[in-house]
Amino acid sequence: HNCMVITPPAEFVKPFQRSILLCAAPPRIAIVPNMNRIIIKAVLPHHFGICENLHNFLHRKYIKYAQKTLDSCIKLRYILYGKTESYRKIAMRLKEKEILQRFISSPELYDPLKITRYEVQPPVTQDVCPDAVIEFSIPVGPSFKAMVKIQPVPTPKQIFLMFSLLRNFVSEMKNAVPMVIAPYIGKRQAKTLSEQGVSWIDLCGNMMVQVSGKIYIERTGNKNKFPDTAPIKKIFQGTSSLISRALLLKPKGFGTQYELVDFINNRNANITAGTVSRVLKSLEEELLVRKTKSLITAMDTEKLLDKLTQGYVDYTKRQRTKTYKFAADEINKIFYIFFERQVNFVACGFYAAKLKGLATTEQVTIFVRDIEQAKKTVEFQMVEMVPDSEFGQLCLIETKDPCVWFNNSKAQPFVPAAVDDIELYLEMMADTPRGPKVAELLKPRILKGQVNG
Repeated sequence: HNCMVITPPAEFVKPFQRSILLCAAPPRIAIVPNMNRIIIKAVLPHHFGICENLHNFLHRKYIKYAQKTLDSCIKLRYILYGKTESYRKIAMRLKEKEILQRFISSPELYDPLKITRYEVQPPVTQDVCPDAVIEFSIPVGPSFKAMVKIQPVPTPKQIFLMFSLLRNFVSEMKNAVPMVIAPYIGKRQAKTLSEQGVSWIDLCGNMMVQVSGKIYIERTGNKNKFPDTAPIKKIFQGTSSLISRALLLKPKGFGTQYELVDFINNRNANITAGTVSRVLKSLEEELLVRKTKSLITAMDTEKLLDKLTQGYVDYTKRQRTKTYKFAADEINKIFYIFFERQVNFVACGFYAAKLKGLATTEQVTIFVRDIEQAKKTVEFQMVEMVPDSEFGQLCLIETKDPCVWFNNSKAQPFVPAAVDDIELYLEMMADTPRGPKVAELLKPRILKGQVNG
């Protein structure tokens, strides 16, 4: 009863060999090739209007660009984004063969080097198998042979495993240069490869090629044209960030994944085992978490905290929070009303820092889940709380962010709960110029696992 079926142009579904889920978030969109249909499960009434827009979009797309092959439409899938009723395109990951083909056919990527010969290599052993051997030369200059490994997703973990195998293989072949070719090599991966003496070139035009005593070429700064499309990309934002926060709260680690899930859910949060599993896998790929059969721990707590900070700053830039300022003479009484009437509220920002003895401020800043509930509760108790956007000393911020409630301290009748040290650290790092000074006071105890709620 809440599904809608779209009949797209036949050319759209032909390349799909099996059913594929295009959009997992409501409305869910799936292509079923054997039925030549797109099936959409709508959750809210307005989703049906979005479905109709998708139908019109697909047909208009193929009438206007009939001469284009569908290959380009699969490489850049058009996915409906329900909140804005617009379309965004997400690049799919390239396979090893596609990466090599693009590289060979784009000489500008490795200029001034020229390819004189190349061959695709079959696996040599079960563990070590360079994907290609390419002979490079510089006009009126030296030449060299490169043992190439193609890396579709060059995460730090993949780079670490790959270059050790590649170096072992190159050591058995004289005058060979180890080289990685990938869609994009980030700064961290580039530094790791350079330190290990492994050359690299990416499809964005960045490169670092070093041949001992003969050649050194370095070109960086080109932007990533191939963003990663992993299921959970923003692992340091929102609910996904709770895994990293929990690992900082308990430096000794967790015996099992389910122990980690329980640890988070027992601290005013709600997370599933599936989300924890996917985020842990991504953190492993980034070499931030070590996971064995009996222990899950953070490998580098400082780097993990830096990643959380970066994710938090990016997240808050995009979030639109509703902030309301009030003039109130009896703020403690308001806190008592909130406490008695079970209004969800927690101190944040410099006011939370003041409660923890880290700062001074006259402004009282509070997160609430529902601003309307908070206002009505106070009004019902006949306590004066007058809107005053200019001079109001009580600031209520409505937020749906699950992280602000995680691991916070316990509220008292006249004293609000405060966000925990990690949340406060992130807030202070984003609140320049005064905030970072407070954050520096919190950082040592966070890294030592001496975190207060």
